[in-house]
Amino acid sequence: MPSHWTYDAFEPAADLQQGDILWPTQELMALFRDVHPHFCSEKYLAFIVITQSCDLARRAGSAATKYINLAVVRSLSQVLPSLLDNTCKPIKPGVYLLKTKNDAVALLQRLFNQNEQKLGLFYLFPDGDIGIGEDAVAFLRVSVAFRAEHYDLMTRARRGRLAPEFANKLGWLVGNLYARAATRDWPEADLKTLVRKCLSTGHGSGIEWVPDKLQQLLKQAGRSPGDLSREDLLVLAHQRVPSPGETGIDQVISVVQDVMGPLEAGVASKLRGRLVNDAVLRSTFRA
Repeated sequence: MPSHWTYDAFEPAADLQQGDILWPTQELMALFRDVHPHFCSEKYLAFIVITQSCDLARRAGSAATKYINLAVVRSLSQVLPSLLDNTCKPIKPGVYLLKTKNDAVALLQRLFNQNEQKLGLFYLFPDGDIGIGEDAVAFLRVSVAFRAEHYDLMTRARRGRLAPEFANKLGWLVGNLYARAATRDWPEADLKTLVRKCLSTGHGSGIEWVPDKLQQLLKQAGRSPGDLSREDLLVLAHQRVPSPGETGIDQVISVVQDVMGPLEAGVASKLRGRLVNDAVLRSTFRA
């Protein structure tokens, strides 16, 4: 019995339905090698049936459809950088300006609530009972067709099934209809946790968020992102940029020392403290 509310139980001998999840069994992969060898890759975690359930119902021993269409399922962490490239402006592969993170959050919220129509994506929550152990996404635009004579083989490869409301939403997305199917949205707290996990550094996707000040640092150094390796760019991005007030105070002390000569350490420290705490000077720098 699946543990997550987006999935439903099924009988092993039941007819295939839209939203059934097929595991890459040896038998199914042998069929792929014969018909669609390109998809015999470990990057495809599973496959999901996208043919309409009414066409898959067996009557008098056979289904109405001549072909069964499967969409590919991939790890979300593996494909997330390429998905973000369509939404955020990458500085380097997997490195994005922090100011674009809200766009990434919106993308993942649409994905998790099964509302990402433009890219044709369908989110699958990890569930050991269906054989998917990590956040995954079905690419509905990337599908393959098999003759219906392989129906029983696909039934044997089935490991999971979407709950009816989510199977309906899958069908709506596949059919490119212009009405929103009534599926449950994620609870707000859970949705925020999912989004934060997928966009966090170190989640496995290789994504890094760098402060907007990176552009200022590059300009000061007379460099462009293409001049630096990804590692050097990240080091530069996390350097601290002095505030306008700090820069101004440094300049004031420099001018004083030009006029009066080098100041003793204690005098220089006292002068800096007075300048930092001077209310008029602070308001001037803020203006």
